[in-house]
Amino acid sequence: MVVLGIFLITAAALCVTWYCVSVRRKRRKAREVLRWIQSSLAGRGHVVGISWTSPSRFRVPLRLTCGVFQRAWVVVELHAQQTPVQWLFSKIKGGREVLRFQADLDCPPTF
Repeated sequence: MVVLGIFLITAAALCVTWYCVSVRRKRRKAREVLRWIQSSLAGRGHVVGISWTSPSRFRVPLRLTCGVFQRAWVVVELHAQQTPVQWLFSKIKGGREVLRFQADLDCPPTF
């Protein structure tokens, strides 16, 4: 009974440590992505902020200087690795991290 308790406490401590390390790595990666997005805009706009929609997905609102796009943002989806099980599934599936640009057009398309 004592061994089971020690095992459960150790497993819980490892899961909490895994989660904390995962969150820290995601925040660091998000800063890298923000720098990459800002540099890719090349003076034609800038990053307004960041809002996390899930532990592995965030939105980056953009303020663009061109008048073609309104309410532009980039949605970034990173690998879900908050738990060892999610990390294992992401490795097995071999999924990619996704960066998606979304915006409203100033004028509707003709098609």
